[in-house]
Amino acid sequence: MKRLFPSYTKVLGNLFVLGIGALVTYLSFNALGRVFPDNVYYQILGLVVFDVAAVVWFLRIINDSDTALQYVWASIGFLAGFVGVVYMVRVETQLNAGVITQSEIMVQLVDAFVYSAVAQFALTYAFKMSDKETTKRLHIGLFKADIFQDALRQAGLSVDKSTAVLGNMLQGEIMRGLLRDLHVAASDEQLNDLFGEDVIVSENQDAQEGLFFQLKNALFGGKKEEIEEVKNSPNEDGIK
Repeated sequence: MKRLFPSYTKVLGNLFVLGIGALVTYLSFNALGRVFPDNVYYQILGLVVFDVAAVVWFLRIINDSDTALQYVWASIGFLAGFVGVVYMVRVETQLNAGVITQSEIMVQLVDAFVYSAVAQFALTYAFKMSDKETTKRLHIGLFKADIFQDALRQAGLSVDKSTAVLGNMLQGEIMRGLLRDLHVAASDEQLNDLFGEDVIVSENQDAQEGLFFQLKNALFGGKKEEIEEVKNSPNEDGIK
């Protein structure tokens, strides 16, 4: 007989769990029937917010959580579902016992359903965003954002340091263009007195050179100078 006790205990334990689950679900369903009196479909779906939510989050705590945040969200989801079930059972029991009337508790009952539904919806998103892959992508994105922000900061420092130099490099180009637009003919000495050495390029010389000549000079000018140096340099015997 003693050998059968573990089997009896297991069977009775399962029956106990089923009985408690059936009672709690029935009372929750009746309470939801007061929120949705003419729609059984909504009443059944309403159980998802309370009874089903508590079971699902409990199973996620046991089997489906990979990160610390997922354990936190699953625990909060379980507590939210469990507290919601307790509240619904309490309200339905009080109504059946005649302790309170439906008009007295109806606003609180509707608010409890709405808040629980929104909380479970938000927790579902939070749980998904806390998995391993999503967490890794979020952290990598934050690292990239920090690097980019620091690059902008360093670029700003470089610009602050080189503003005067860059402005001085562009000054001559801007002033020469201005003088051309105004058709002002000035001597090199006058340009030097007004704007400095960077603007000392006559209008005729600038027009003759043009963009093509400037590019050609930039690309091949260095090689031409090297050839001239080779021609003018003495050979091994000291003869040019």
